[in-house]
Amino acid sequence: MLFYFPLATLAAYKGLVEMVLAPFYWDKTSHGKTAEAVDHSTCHASNTD
Repeated sequence: MLFYFPLATLAAYKGLVEMVLAPFYWDKTSHGKTAEAVDHSTCHASNTD
């Protein structure tokens, strides 16, 4: 708990600064960069009915 509130405060200030300076910027994590995500043949669910 020692670092929770200071880090939450930093995150809130970062959000406020980004909202003012770049309101349409989305700081998101890039997902789907693995070989399994690129190979679409493994994405189909097998239907055993």
